[in-house]
Amino acid sequence: AYFVAATTYGSEAMALNAIRRVNTIHANIRGTDLQGRPYVANEPELIRWVHLVEVSSFLAAYQHLAKQPLSPQACDQYIVEMTRVGHLLGATDLPLTYAATQAALLDFSEALLFDARAQEVLQIIQAYPTDLLDKPWMVLILKCAFDVMPPWMLALMNQSPACALQKQVTRIAVQL
Repeated sequence: AYFVAATTYGSEAMALNAIRRVNTIHANIRGTDLQGRPYVANEPELIRWVHLVEVSSFLAAYQHLAKQPLSPQACDQYIVEMTRVGHLLGATDLPLTYAATQAALLDFSEALLFDARAQEVLQIIQAYPTDLLDKPWMVLILKCAFDVMPPWMLALMNQSPACALQKQVTRIAVQL
């Protein structure tokens, strides 16, 4: 959360410091994925994937929940501005428009799995411990998250998209 706040709202010095911190952490993360392939967290293609998901998710959430969504030109401007952050983190070949970002995300679809591990993570998120009074809010937030996911991602997760009316009801409830 600090990283997002620093790179979105902070001064240039604050943003660069947050980026250096993340790069330092990523340089020391190594492992083996579930298919047995070694990886390091600062691989450009992995950073590219995370950047594309992060930028498109934030923009989708804003567009869905804002009382006055951004114009298509402003969406593209946001994508362009965020490429600087992505490049400083080590991502390469980042798109410069919203449409190209969506296409780039779709290019990853064949490499993605919604396996038992991913299902477990989703269950943990769905069962996130909250106070009783906060539970309805968390349910709404999760519904909004699904509402802004691309259809191909929902299909991968065996989730049906909400109808337009349900999306609108959830959106208004969150705005209130």
